Amino acid sequence: MGKFLSILLVVFVVCIAALGLSLWKAYLSIRQRMNQFNSRMNGGGFKQHEQQRQTTTDHGDTITDTRSEQQANQKIFDKDEGEYVDFKELN
Repeated sequence: MGKFLSILLVVFVVCIAALGLSLWKAYLSIRQRMNQFNSRMNGGGFKQHEQQRQTTTDHGDTITDTRSEQQANQKIFDKDEGEYVDFKELN
């Protein structure tokens, strides 16, 4: 009976160790994915869905714009500057 209990104890310890190892691997996998997600959200490669807009010129050159939509749509002049320039018509 004593030998049976010692074998049962060894099997129990091995099962607990295997379960612990499986849970540890699952924890590390989830933690790695969370770290990747957080680094992308904090600017480590995740730039507003990282959209790329491509335009081809008449000469065949391809221009790739990787700016965020907000950056691409912002005005490039100051508030005190106008979009149009006053001009005088010369005859």
